[in-house]
Parts: sequence; structure tokens; C-alpha cells
Amino acid sequence: MNKTVVIVHTVLSTVKILEKVFLELLPGVKRINIVDESLLLEVIEAGKITKKVCKRLCNYFIFAEEIGADVILNACSSVSEVVDLSRPFVNIPILKIDEPMAEKSIKVGTNIGVVATLITTLGPTSRLVKSKSIELRKEVKIEERLCKGAFEALVSGDIKKHDELIIRNIEEISNRVDIIVLAQASMARIIPQLSDQVKEKILSSPRFGVQQIKKIIENS
Repeated sequence: MNKTVVIVHTVLSTVKILEKVFLELLPGVKRINIVDESLLLEVIEAGKITKKVCKRLCNYFIFAEEIGADVILNACSSVSEVVDLSRPFVNIPILKIDEPMAEKSIKVGTNIGVVATLITTLGPTSRLVKSKSIELRKEVKIEERLCKGAFEALVSGDIKKHDELIIRNIEEISNRVDIIVLAQASMARIIPQLSDQVKEKILSSPRFGVQQIKKIIENS
């Protein structure tokens, strides 16, 4: 399969997570990773997507097309709303990693939990789920849960604490919701640590995102 996917990351940890899924679902596709951690750091500091972040991300998407990408994957939910602004400037598909997951959550649940480690991700993901519910004409209830301290633990290298905080928050809401959306691709690593009962309620963006890219490539 002679196709190229350019993936834009704002944290290094999502590179390996997505590599594993690509090797399973799209082993013949060439992957080019662009990692710019300053994007997320600036969003966190400002508490919102700044004009500079928007401009840099849009430039990455334009550059991806110039270097031969067939599809672009934006791997960060905190900046996913920039994709909507960038699409008019490129002639190839740009996929939000969390968009297929959000759509799936609406199709399978009514009470939806959205779990994130960053407030800057919690908002965009919840808005995406809400927009998908309007698009699919289904009324849903969204319960947001911020795992305070988890992202800081990840950045400092305390992976165990990061995982424990996420798992605790998931377990606290699991009995109140039909489905749980993990707002960040980097959170997918905790899924094997969950009980089978809770696992059944978890939706994580990496697999859904790559499955959507596979559909795009197969139909192109």
C-alpha cells in the first residue's frame, strides 16, 4: 500500500501509541511524525488555542501536503478545533484523532463520560461529542471528569501516578455512564489495567482514528 500519513503530535508519548496501532491495522503505510510539544505547552499556559498555535499548526498541515502526505492525522485533542480552520488550505483529508471516537460514543450511549487530564482537552472533546450528538440528532448527557495532577505526573515521568489517577476517576464514574470517552490519545495506555467490566465502556481515540484513516485510504 503505497500511501503516506503525516501525524502531527503535541506530546512525544503518542508516537509509540499510534505506531503500535498503525503496525496492526495499516502496516504498509508510510508514517511521518511531526512532534511539536511547544504547541500544547502554549495552549496550557494561555488556557486556550492562541493565534500563534493556530498558525503553526496550519503551517504543519500545509507542509504535510507538500511533502507528499495522502492523509493528515492531528493527534492532539486540545488543538483539534484548528483542523476545521485548516481544511480549506489543503487538498487532502485532515482527520481529528478523536472525531471517529466521538461519533461512536453517540451511537452506543446516552450518558457519556468524558475523562481528560487537561482542562484544555476536556472542553474541546466535550464540544465535539455535543456537536456529533446534534449532527446525529440524538440527545445525550455528558459528564466531564478532569483527572487533576495526572498530566503533571506524566510530564515528570511518574507514569504509575498518572495511570492511577486516571483509573480512579474512571472507576468513580463508570456506574453512572453508558460509555467513557478518553479525551487524549496518551491515556490509551491505561486500558489494559482496567477490569473487564469497565473496559467494555471505554472508547479511546487511537484505534478509531487509524480505522478511519484505513477507510479513507481504501476508498481513495
